[in-house]
Amino acid sequence: MTGTEWLESGGGPLILLPHILLPEWRGTGSTGDPISQDYERACQHRELLSPITVSKGTGLVLSGDVLPCAWWEPIAHAEGALVRWEYADDEADVEQALRSGVPGPSDPWLAYEVVGPLRLFDSAWPGNEAPEFVEVDLPLGTYHVTSEWVRPSERVSLLVHRFKRRVLV
Repeated sequence: MTGTEWLESGGGPLILLPHILLPEWRGTGSTGDPISQDYERACQHRELLSPITVSKGTGLVLSGDVLPCAWWEPIAHAEGALVRWEYADDEADVEQALRSGVPGPSDPWLAYEVVGPLRLFDSAWPGNEAPEFVEVDLPLGTYHVTSEWVRPSERVSLLVHRFKRRVLV
């Protein structure tokens, strides 16, 4: 996808954190450093997407297989989505699948409060030192997050984590 930034981890989970929490995330830390528990805590998450407490806030851990991940907007039925590429022949196939409209999302299973710009990066790195990252800019608010596998053809498989703003009535 032209202009889309794909991010991969070095083997562990990716993490999505609000910018305000980046200084609080220590990654693996240094050898023998008790702060290295940040990365270890992220590695204990088994859900494909799950919340993690960081200082006085919350981030999201993207666990499972090491899959290239990008922020995609707009996407059907949501303000945006973290798209994880399991397999496809090339980026053009991924783009075509996303542009042709992925099926409607499943029931929301996670509520996530966006408190400012977010950064997606390899959880092994300290938040302010990650050399590669993807910026996610959603308006402040609470979002329902859904996660579903999208397989529009035998040649394309994506894991889509959609962020749909919760509307208070």
